[in-house]
Amino acid sequence: MSRLRVAAIFGAALTGAAAVSPVHAEVLTQLKWLAPGADAAKQVTRAPAECLLPGADKEETYKIEVGRVAFRTPELLGGQAARVGLSCNACHINGRNNTTFHIDGVSGLPGTVDVTTAVFSKVRGDGIFNPRPIPSLVGTAFEAAYGHDAKVTSLSEFVHGVAVEEFQGDEPAPQLFDALMAYVRALDPAACPNSQEQAITLESAISDIDRGAAALDATLDRGDKSVGRMLVLGLRSMLGRLNERYANAGLEKASVQIVAASRGLEAVWAGGRGDLKSRHKALADWRKGLDHLAAELAALESKSLFNPAVIARIAGTGSAN
Repeated sequence: MSRLRVAAIFGAALTGAAAVSPVHAEVLTQLKWLAPGADAAKQVTRAPAECLLPGADKEETYKIEVGRVAFRTPELLGGQAARVGLSCNACHINGRNNTTFHIDGVSGLPGTVDVTTAVFSKVRGDGIFNPRPIPSLVGTAFEAAYGHDAKVTSLSEFVHGVAVEEFQGDEPAPQLFDALMAYVRALDPAACPNSQEQAITLESAISDIDRGAAALDATLDRGDKSVGRMLVLGLRSMLGRLNERYANAGLEKASVQIVAASRGLEAVWAGGRGDLKSRHKALADWRKGLDHLAAELAALESKSLFNPAVIARIAGTGSAN
């Protein structure tokens, strides 16, 4: 298959014209890479449980939280991936493998991807269609070799290669890359909960956003603009995915509130000329506003795309269970 042909298929898939039906792509971003025949309702309301060890101290905890947001931020990968909303978390949900991942022309069986396709990066494009199973990242810190050919012996070198070569992203700032590695190394089998799955709910979405906001607050004291900017991009991406759950269910008032919260966060970050105390105060006020927003959204959660029955009805496939 030629590179132009693969690129054309990839572009079609990500606008909802190939791998999934148009209605899928319009419902939630993550359904753009849902395998045909997979249960849409289950895929976007359940997720593999996260196996995350707590940091040994305050500094390590901070790095893990920053890395956790970066892992979920499309801008970390850049290029074609960022343009369509694809993050590390899309293939490795909560650090585990995504068994229903599929992009026509890039994946073979569900849960596979060709990591040497020129669609993502000209650096590793080899012109051969050779999709491989997406691995879980849990426990990778204990492995001796990485990659499908096991030629890389350094985990940090492997992760760097994925971001910069496999997806042709920009070179990450050292502090940001250190945080990403702290998160990946903290994905440990010893931290896996008894349940293999966890529900995706409004509460879990708000919790993720607030955790990221707490990391942003700690970043203000460090004055690290590159990390802070990535956190803002990540938080706004989370808010965008939250907005899809309400806007695409026809809950326009809720959508307006979520968009306002996203713009408000950008305004807080843009107010960098203010003194540090004022910036902390502005972010604290924003987090209080997030609590109020969560209460407003909770009243409409059953009508939103957090409800499997609503997903099944709108997406037109899958079960309501």
